Amino acid sequence: MQESIVGQDRFRRFTMNALQTVLGLTNTVQAISSVKIAFKGYILNNADSSSRWVQIFFRPSTEVTLGTTAPDLTLQIGPTSTVALDFENVFMEGTGFSAAATTTETGTTAPTNRITGTILYSI
Repeated sequence: MQESIVGQDRFRRFTMNALQTVLGLTNTVQAISSVKIAFKGYILNNADSSSRWVQIFFRPSTEVTLGTTAPDLTLQIGPTSTVALDFENVFMEGTGFSAAATTTETGTTAPTNRITGTILYSI
C-alpha cells in the first residue's frame, strides 16, 4: 500500500498555513528553493468562493516578475476546494523553484484568501 504523500520522509515540504512561517501563497512570488528541484506533489487549499490559480516557476523568485514572466506550470483550484497530486520521478529543468497565487492563470491579482497547503519536492 502506498503511503500518503505527506508521510514520505524523503521529500522536503514547503508548508503554508496559519501555524507556519509562510501563511500561504498570494500574489507575492514566494521562494521555495534556490536550486534545481524534482517537483514531487502538492496538497493545496482554496478558501475563496471562486477558482484560483497557483503559478509555478522553475527559477528563483528574484528572476520572476508576476504577470510578465510566463509560469512553467499553472494549477487551477476550484472554489472552496482542495487539490492533491503526487508525481513519480518528475524532474523539472530550471535553476530554482518559486510560486504565487492569483485570480487568473497568468495574472497578478491576489486571491481574497491565501492559498494554503503543502508543496513537496526533492533536491
